[in-house]
Amino acid sequence: EESSGAAFEALEDAIVGRNAKELQETIQSFFDKPVPAKHAAAALYYALDQTLDRLFVEPEPMRKKMPELAKLLERTADAAELKAELLVLAVQIGEAASKRNQGESRQMIQQAQKYIDEYYFEEISLESLSKKFYLNRTYFSELFKNETGWTFKKYLNHVRVEKAKQLLVDHELRPSVVSELVGMKDPVYFTVLFKKLTGYPPGEYQKKMAAVGI
Repeated sequence: EESSGAAFEALEDAIVGRNAKELQETIQSFFDKPVPAKHAAAALYYALDQTLDRLFVEPEPMRKKMPELAKLLERTADAAELKAELLVLAVQIGEAASKRNQGESRQMIQQAQKYIDEYYFEEISLESLSKKFYLNRTYFSELFKNETGWTFKKYLNHVRVEKAKQLLVDHELRPSVVSELVGMKDPVYFTVLFKKLTGYPPGEYQKKMAAVGI
């Protein structure tokens, strides 16, 4: 099951990346398993169907292309024919995903930003947030960068450091406590990141702001 999960994820990444060579290799990997071609094609059919739900808020228009493929699965056991048809469908899914409604994408990323702004103190990762919005990790990452101008990681770090600055100055908390409160369990990493983004270690920043009466 674990290997199947990895194969499904590789397929999704290849579709999102619209990489024909990777798509062909991933589809071939389904057929390389010691199972009849029909079984391999059925597993791939299922994987593509699941991908629709993860890439589209409204997957039905793309799903209408699936019945013809289901009929092909019933009609033939020829591996070459099955692979060719499945590749065509995978390419079509990738093309359609790349032309998603821009307003829909923007709204989704705005919701993701709001989630980070509100729950920055939790353990948030690209993986967990993309799953929350039922999107492929790679696709979500590209959308986030395109819509915000930030990578996911840089935006999360920015929010956490801005919150940390408030806690250090307004509440005079120790840097190690602040690190925990903004969702960063490693105080050393927090110190390095804070200095990178502000120019000062947390403790020095706190003293500097106190000295100027902020």
